[in-house]
Amino acid sequence: MDLTRLFRRLSGSLPRNEENDPSSPLIQSEEEYKSETIKLDSTEKQNTELANSGSTNNGNCKAFNFKATCWKFFNLVKDRYGLLLAILASFMYASTSIIVKVLVQTLDPLQVIPISLIVTMIGSLFFVLQQRVSLPTSFTDYIWLSLSGVMLISNTFCFVYSVSFIDAGNTVSILYTSVMLAGFSSWLFLKEPLRLLEFCFAFLALLGVVFVSRPSFVFGNDQMDTSDNENTLIGVGFALVAACSISLQFTFVRKQSQLGIHSLFTLFFNSIVAVSVSAVAVIASGKWRQPTFEEALLAILCSSLYFVGQCALYLALKVEKVTFVTIILTQEIVYTFLMQFIFLQVAATWTSYVGAFLIITACIGISI
Repeated sequence: MDLTRLFRRLSGSLPRNEENDPSSPLIQSEEEYKSETIKLDSTEKQNTELANSGSTNNGNCKAFNFKATCWKFFNLVKDRYGLLLAILASFMYASTSIIVKVLVQTLDPLQVIPISLIVTMIGSLFFVLQQRVSLPTSFTDYIWLSLSGVMLISNTFCFVYSVSFIDAGNTVSILYTSVMLAGFSSWLFLKEPLRLLEFCFAFLALLGVVFVSRPSFVFGNDQMDTSDNENTLIGVGFALVAACSISLQFTFVRKQSQLGIHSLFTLFFNSIVAVSVSAVAVIASGKWRQPTFEEALLAILCSSLYFVGQCALYLALKVEKVTFVTIILTQEIVYTFLMQFIFLQVAATWTSYVGAFLIITACIGISI
C-alpha cells in the first residue's frame, strides 16, 4: 500500500471521489484486511472445534479403556470365581471359630453345638427341596450317611471343647492336620494308595502340632504355669480328636459321592443328626439354659456364617480343583489369628506362628 496516500487518507486530504473509488489501493487494502480477519476467525474456530473434538475423543478413549479394564477383570473373576468362593469359605469358618470362642465363655460348650448348626440344617433342607434332590434308597447309603453324621457330632463337640481350653488360632491350626489324616483314612477304608510323600508331610504337620501345644518336656516350664500347661494339653487333645473325626468324615463323604448320594443331602442328613443328638444330650445333662439376647444373636450369626461357608465350599469344589481349594482354605488359620488379635486382643506366641506355618506348608505340599 502507498504510504503517501494512506497518510493523506488519515489526514482527510484524500479526495472524496478517490476515497470511495473501488479501485483505490486503500479500499482494496481494507477489503483484504477484512478478508484476512474472516479467514483467521474461521481458522481459529476450526482449531477450537478440532481441539474440542480431540478432547472428546480422549475422554471417550479413557472411558473405553476403563470399560475394557473392568471387563477384563470381570472375565478373570468369572473364570476363577471358585477360588474366590474358597476364600469366602475360609473367612466364614474363621469368623465362626471366633464367635464360638466368645460363646463358650458364657454358655456350656455342649449347648453351643446344636445352636451352631441349626441354620445349616434348615438351609440345607431348603436347598434339598429346591433342587429336588433324590433321596437315597439303599440301606448301605444310610449306613455311610449315619457314619458321617456321627463324625460331624464328634468333630463339632471336640472343636468346641478345644476352643474352651486354648486359643481359637491354635485349635484351627491343629484341625488342618485332618488333611494329612484323610490320606490314611482313605487308605484304610477306601483302599486308596498311600504315597511315601504323605508320611513326610504328616511328620511335618505333627511337628507343627508340637510347636502349637508347647509340651513342657520340649519347651520347659518357664513359659506357663502347671494349670495353663494342663489346659493346653487338654485343648490340643480335643483338637487332635476333632482332626481325626474330620478326616473320617471326609472319607465317608467321599464314599457317599461314589455311591451317588448328593452332597446337599449329605449336608442336611449330617446336620440333622448332629443337632438332634446334641440337643438331646444337652437337655438330658441339665446344662441347657435360656440364652440372653446377645448370646442368641451371636449363636444365630455363628450358625449363619458356618452355613454360608459350607455353601461357598460346595460351589467352589464344583468349579475348581480340590488341590487349589484345599490350599486356599488354609488361609483360615491366618484369618483366625488376625481376628482373635483384633477382636479378642489375644496375641499368639511365636511357637504358635511357627506351628501354624509348618501345618500350612504340610497341607499345601500334600495337596499338590
